[in-house]
Amino acid sequence: MTWAEFDPETFRFVTGTPNECGSKPRVTRQFCGQCGTQLTYRHAEEEDVIDVTAASLDAPETVQPEDHVWSDRMLPWIRLSDGLPRYARSRYSGD
Repeated sequence: MTWAEFDPETFRFVTGTPNECGSKPRVTRQFCGQCGTQLTYRHAEEEDVIDVTAASLDAPETVQPEDHVWSDRMLPWIRLSDGLPRYARSRYSGD
């Protein structure tokens, strides 16, 4: 799944209000209450960022990637050739 990060102070839904659930301790996810599409991920320890599923955006092609995170979980047949930095896990953990 592809995610895009935004500043939670400026990110807004333009239509409707998503449902919300706690999926793990300190993690909140939002999803569409009608179809179940996952929309966002927020971790309490990362208050300055909201992760949004790219496919749920109205114009996902306008968001340009800067790097790839959690690359240690990519399926073995995925071949990225864009030259962007890759992080085995989070870019914030330094690995």
